Amino acid sequence: MHYSALRAGFAFLPVFGGSVAGAVAAQQLVARIGIRAVSVLGLATGAAGMLLLIALPADGSYTASLLGQITLASIGVGMATMPLTQLATSGLPEELSGLASGVNNMAQNIGRSLGLAVLTSVEVSWASRSLHGTAPAGILSAQVSGLHAAFLGSGILLLAGIPVIGVLRRRDTAAIDDQARGRKPKRPAPGDAAPARG
Repeated sequence: MHYSALRAGFAFLPVFGGSVAGAVAAQQLVARIGIRAVSVLGLATGAAGMLLLIALPADGSYTASLLGQITLASIGVGMATMPLTQLATSGLPEELSGLASGVNNMAQNIGRSLGLAVLTSVEVSWASRSLHGTAPAGILSAQVSGLHAAFLGSGILLLAGIPVIGVLRRRDTAAIDDQARGRKPKRPAPGDAAPARG
């Protein structure tokens, strides 16, 4: 699109805005539909935005071919990040909360780095396979084809997180849901203790 560095930076502002909007929406939705449902909704929304980018044409415009898709993807990622962070750091003793937060941040940074490296490799490899000749139009078409493969990979990775959320048991997330709804987490009564095995 021949954007300058400054204009390209402004073009990515909707990504920031979408992430913030997604996180705010997630905070409200957790109290209504539960943290597991919000996590799944966020991952699915982010994946939808990435998969829509597969239709990006080589001669597309920012507003028609990018703006809506990247905004949708960022809303989904923002919506998923907040509840997933809560799931990773909740239910632990107070003395371990700092450690859990640090491990969660480290895992996110490693995931971003590895994901970017893998998807960039996919993009370059696919673009190289799609390249025919050295005409400018052919080079641009190959580059866009490589981006399509990277977008597809991003969508698949986001969708792959949904079954993981489904494995979580409801009782493992009930305390977070109760807290979001302003209720006190339920604690087992003394008489509800499991009988000793004989």
